[in-house]
Amino acid sequence: MSRLAKDVNRCLIAMQNGDLHKFEDLYKLTYNHMKSVALLYLTNKSLCEDVVEDTYVKVFKYYYSYQIGADGYNWMCKAAEHIAFNYNKIEKEKNGNVNLDDIAPPADPINAYENSDMRISLDAIFETLGEPNRTIAIHRYYLGETMEQIGRIVGMGKVAVYKRLQKINAIVKEKYFES
Repeated sequence: MSRLAKDVNRCLIAMQNGDLHKFEDLYKLTYNHMKSVALLYLTNKSLCEDVVEDTYVKVFKYYYSYQIGADGYNWMCKAAEHIAFNYNKIEKEKNGNVNLDDIAPPADPINAYENSDMRISLDAIFETLGEPNRTIAIHRYYLGETMEQIGRIVGMGKVAVYKRLQKINAIVKEKYFES
């Protein structure tokens, strides 16, 4: 576990023990990281500050549910990721279909997990997937759409989309995350 993750855990534990002033320390420790997560997953980057703000509201609202010994930093990153996906859904509903070229991952994505050895270009990953896998991955992981919604877009059933996502995950894991 990284030093940042340990510091986050200490802040969350202190908050659970009644020291709510540690929330300020938590904010200072993680603000830039939460902003990086939001930028990584948002289709509309101008909503970044809103996602970060909502992340801290959620963390403050549910800090008591943090389980001691778990990775609090990862917990916060997942919250930011889910909030970003919700914002993407709202944007899609407001603006209609999203052009996949508009949400190509950044050339040098900011890795939300400090001290990680995995600094992989998402462009490279998506390029190796080809079509329709690229479309399926973007709609699932960037737009947070359901298997049924994705199936309608690519002309497959939801079970076929699910199986395709399993294969995509296996390909990415094998190529990029296993030594």
